[in-house]
Amino acid sequence: MKRFSETSRRCATRFALLVTALAAFFLSACLRPAPAPSTPADQAVENARLEAEVRAALLDKLGSDAMTIEPSVTGNRVVLDGTVVERSSQELAEEVATAVRGIRKVRNRLRIQDDGAGVMSEAVSTAEDEVRDAVVEARLKSRILGEIGRFGLEIEVEVADGVASLRGWLPDAERKGYAMEAARATPGVDKVIDLLRVGLE
Repeated sequence: MKRFSETSRRCATRFALLVTALAAFFLSACLRPAPAPSTPADQAVENARLEAEVRAALLDKLGSDAMTIEPSVTGNRVVLDGTVVERSSQELAEEVATAVRGIRKVRNRLRIQDDGAGVMSEAVSTAEDEVRDAVVEARLKSRILGEIGRFGLEIEVEVADGVASLRGWLPDAERKGYAMEAARATPGVDKVIDLLRVGLE
């Protein structure tokens, strides 16, 4: 009887060690980050996937003016080429692309379609627009900080031709709601592009 209990105890101990080892193996496999592309073919697939995600985000946020934007991804960098009609699309495309997970750097080579207007009048008009956008941007930042406090520092605001983009991270949907409402209520903002992430980082 004593020998049987000793044998049972040894089996139970071995079984417990085996279960612990298997649990540790599966846990480490689950927590291990996804491997980076290891071959040129893997990298080409990842580049194409990110290009598709950037293109989808641009079309979703900027609409038909993004149809002629050609993103080209290498690693975690994207180059935006093409022409757009609206100055807001030219400026905000960079914010939209930066918000795509996996993109770290954006080179914006977008051009505004030439409508035949004089260069001097276009330059004056652009300068006036940029000053107006800067004023609206400052008011919007101030309003967001007033609404959600220190979490407003996590939000990057960009305004172009009355179109405002909010990019960054917030801990919960409630604060995001306050930030979006503050943006919509800011004088001079006609449209808000939501690039905010919510939850655990």
